[in-house]
Amino acid sequence: MDPEKVVVVPYGVGHQFRPPGEEESEWLKARHPLLRRDYVLYVGSLEPRKNLGRLFSAWAQILRDCPGVTLVIAGTAGRIFSGTGFERLPSRVHLLGRIGDGDLRALYGNAMAFVYPSLYEGFGLPPLEAMACGTPVVVSDAASMPEAVGDAALLVDPLEIDSIAFGLRAVLSDCSLRTDLQRRGLERAREFTWERAAKRTWQVLSDAAMAP
Repeated sequence: MDPEKVVVVPYGVGHQFRPPGEEESEWLKARHPLLRRDYVLYVGSLEPRKNLGRLFSAWAQILRDCPGVTLVIAGTAGRIFSGTGFERLPSRVHLLGRIGDGDLRALYGNAMAFVYPSLYEGFGLPPLEAMACGTPVVVSDAASMPEAVGDAALLVDPLEIDSIAFGLRAVLSDCSLRTDLQRRGLERAREFTWERAAKRTWQVLSDAAMAP
């Protein structure tokens, strides 16, 4: 197909994703006491392309460097997919299961960092949702994700366990890096709205209807 006939319309970040208030943060911690501790967050399914096997291997590498920090996995509950070697999870990994939409903003916003080492995404909304909630992001440099996050996230090679471990260790140990990623992430997330996506889609349809 002629590339000039292809138009890409990015998704939008829901308006509900913004830095949480103190009241909703305390409400979340009351319901999930584990979240009163420092934690790194992953949100998504447990399917193989999400690359949780390598994430767990990277986490096992940095446990000693990050005492008191937990890796929280929020998403579809159930047994970790077979073949990863992690039928038993590393220390300080907590499977939170499915989280309600009402708690998701606070879950994002209270995390020290958000990690998303997926091997493939058509777009990849969770990193942008985390950015919109004021959370530093460590994300895969594969597929669509670098285009989505721009220079507002720390990119890692999802096929290299050491790279994932390096990214996690860097963001957890460097307060100034977290602050910088938080600032850039908030700015980046503002570029993605459903209003903009709708207007762009309408324009594409209008242009197509008027084409000879």
